[in-house]
Amino acid sequence: MNGLVQLTDLHICADPNEQLAGINSRQTLHRVLESIAASVPRSVSLLLTGDIAAHGELAAYQWLNQELLATGREVYWLPGNHDELPLLQAGLVDFPHCRCVSLAGWQLLLLNSAENGSATGKLGSDELQWLQAELEQSRASHLLLALHHPLAPVGSAWMDTMCVADRDELAALLADEPRLRGVVCGHVHQQSCVDWCGYPQLSAPASCFQFAPGSDEFALDSAARPGYRVLQLHADGRIESEVVRV
Repeated sequence: MNGLVQLTDLHICADPNEQLAGINSRQTLHRVLESIAASVPRSVSLLLTGDIAAHGELAAYQWLNQELLATGREVYWLPGNHDELPLLQAGLVDFPHCRCVSLAGWQLLLLNSAENGSATGKLGSDELQWLQAELEQSRASHLLLALHHPLAPVGSAWMDTMCVADRDELAALLADEPRLRGVVCGHVHQQSCVDWCGYPQLSAPASCFQFAPGSDEFALDSAARPGYRVLQLHADGRIESEVVRV
């Protein structure tokens, strides 16, 4: 299977007993990883789309590093607004920060949309220049972008204020790129599939607590279970995906 498993918004805490919104994020991650191990071939890599730690603590990343090692899988990751990138890199010592991944005719490009001190996403000129250079040298048939913040609104008014601020600049950069097939994002703590500039934007449930979809103000969905998204990347450029709840 040529594909990925998206895990997002893990919000791992350094304190093993800490709860967030009544959820122990270490325990829910265990359930998610057990489900993946039982249903997805080990050859399929994990993609972590940000907010990997709740408070950006080194100990949280170090604990997660051991959990990920036990899966026996390749792991790719990008930071979210709750993460501290230097500590994230130091903690996930067995999973170096790889931003450009080749997957049998596909190329996964991982963008950093986290801006220091802000919950809103922004790429910035350096990130856009990096992407342009990668696009120019890529020989892949199909491209998939991944980032933490959404580019397109998902229908929750309070959350939609945090979309990537310079997404129009990104759209302009990609306007003449015929190989883009879709975008994968985190941050929204809910599953969604919406259109961005003619491409599907996919988000997955968080591996911990969930936000209520369609809400005007911040609201949790206490009935929704943690989950993940399995993506199949086909040779003809199609993306098939399934959300699994645990």
